[in-house]
Amino acid sequence: AYPPITYALFAPLGALPLWAAAALWYLINLGCSIYLWREARTWVRCEFATVPVLSPDPPVTAGIRTTSGGPQSILNRAVLAVLPAWIGSLLLGQNMLPLMALTWGAFQLARQQRSWLAGGLLALAAVIKVLPAVFLWPLIWTRNYRVMLAFGSTALLLVGGLGSLYFGPRTNLEFHRKWLKFAVQGPENRTPDPGAPNTLRGSLRYHNQSIEAVLARLLMDVPIHNRPQAPRVNLLS
Repeated sequence: AYPPITYALFAPLGALPLWAAAALWYLINLGCSIYLWREARTWVRCEFATVPVLSPDPPVTAGIRTTSGGPQSILNRAVLAVLPAWIGSLLLGQNMLPLMALTWGAFQLARQQRSWLAGGLLALAAVIKVLPAVFLWPLIWTRNYRVMLAFGSTALLLVGGLGSLYFGPRTNLEFHRKWLKFAVQGPENRTPDPGAPNTLRGSLRYHNQSIEAVLARLLMDVPIHNRPQAPRVNLLS
């Protein structure tokens, strides 16, 4: 999930003492949390304000609004739902909050027709961890070519340019080539076979998260290693 260029992007943190790096990363996560909270509050209030009111004064409508508690109540319930994940992300020093902030910021910029900044932010999130690249699909579907071009240009600049400066051109190319093979097929040297769990490294905790293995687990009856009776997922059945 993490391309080799991630090492270069986070190298400045590695140059700091451990306590300073941890404090700075904690502050970055707090800043992203505040940004996401404000954006969520604005979004919920805007969505709530656009709900049509069929009749202005019947008691039924008033009762519904009193029960729902309004936009702040909706937001509070959503915060309670994600609170464990938020606390865990802060305590473990994960990058979920910065990635969410970058992705949401990219979509906000795209709505404002600031395509180059939008594509750049989304590409930055994707080169840190590949998952945010999934959110490029809505932009592809709407044919937002400027954002797609900005995304590709920024990713190429970071992976090819910054990566070559940090690792050296040949090493950078070799690192990303091996990573791409790992991301597509997983760590096994032999061809993955859904009927042979060992080739998919299907342990209970560290599953092979390559594209091929994930699709195989979702679309086929792939047994879990040493747990033949464990639940399976098959979207085609």
